[in-house]
Amino acid sequence: MKYFLLITLVTIATSCSSPSSYKLTRFPANLAADDDCYEVARAFIDSNPVKSGPILVGQRSLGTKIPSFDTFRSDMLNKRPSIDNFVKKYRADNNGQAPKLAQALVFFRDAHLDLTSHIRSAKGINDELDEYLEMSASHIELGPSKAAKLDGYIADDEFASLRNEAFDISDSNQRQLFDSLGWTNYKGHLGELDVLLRLEDLQAQSVYLTKTELLNPKSQEVNDLLSSALEQKLAALDISQIPDLKVKFPKVFKDSGDLSDEEILSKAKTFLETKEFDLIVKKHGRYSIVEVKNYKHPISMSDMRVDAGNKKTILDQQLETVQIIQFLGLDQKVFPSVAFLRGVKADAKAKLESHGISVLAEIVD
Repeated sequence: MKYFLLITLVTIATSCSSPSSYKLTRFPANLAADDDCYEVARAFIDSNPVKSGPILVGQRSLGTKIPSFDTFRSDMLNKRPSIDNFVKKYRADNNGQAPKLAQALVFFRDAHLDLTSHIRSAKGINDELDEYLEMSASHIELGPSKAAKLDGYIADDEFASLRNEAFDISDSNQRQLFDSLGWTNYKGHLGELDVLLRLEDLQAQSVYLTKTELLNPKSQEVNDLLSSALEQKLAALDISQIPDLKVKFPKVFKDSGDLSDEEILSKAKTFLETKEFDLIVKKHGRYSIVEVKNYKHPISMSDMRVDAGNKKTILDQQLETVQIIQFLGLDQKVFPSVAFLRGVKADAKAKLESHGISVLAEIVD
């Protein structure tokens, strides 16, 4: 049987022959099972309230509440504290000369302040918008501990000699300073803000499966749905179910080959209880989980491998979401989507959609 079919059998449904959730036309038993599985995947996407396509500014998006939103968004992205962009611009303005470490540190400090100030400048228009703007700004800005570290790197005599060196992020001593500051942490939070401001019918951000008391009633609604489903499933779990669950949901009940069933169950519970989803959209009574990926490159088939090593690929991550939804029994209410800010290759998009995942991104040749 084809590799594609094997993966789809596991991730789209417990059995391709039981797609009752979607009222599919049944195929005679003698027809290729590939067609049946394809229909299950297609139905999963068709039921998703978020449809594949470019990330556009929806008419009911929070971004429409911000005056001159396109300009606001452009300025926001241009203000990101990208060390790579800083070095490129500095070299272009200084005949190819590299900046000093001291200059890179000052840029990093000032760029964070500039970006968070810009994000907060749009507050005061709408309470819900204010909530998301402040959440993003507070995650992006350097906390007291990191700010104090950065001030020390900029001013303390201990780092005077290092500060005067030409900046090179590949230098281990310089890299250690920036790693201690979480120099790439802003990317995920800025990417989520960029997407959530454009999506229609945003329901929640940073959603956990465990019960959480939230101020936003929309966010509380989706947390109640997810946490209730998780509580019911965990309450009914016992060791005897693990052999079957490892086959049905291998991305949730992970077996590395050297774990007992008790250990697999324990790890699965921890995984589910700490799982966080980026964004949730609600339309027509259905929810879509939107995971945001702010990679440097367009997503390609090299990101579509499965179980390729210790580091999860994009496809590994999305299959986890699919299997979590199905394990919770929410596959008629909750659907998976992923947003790529740097675009996606057509074949990679098709691969994700073959597993029932909607893809929000520009197609890149």
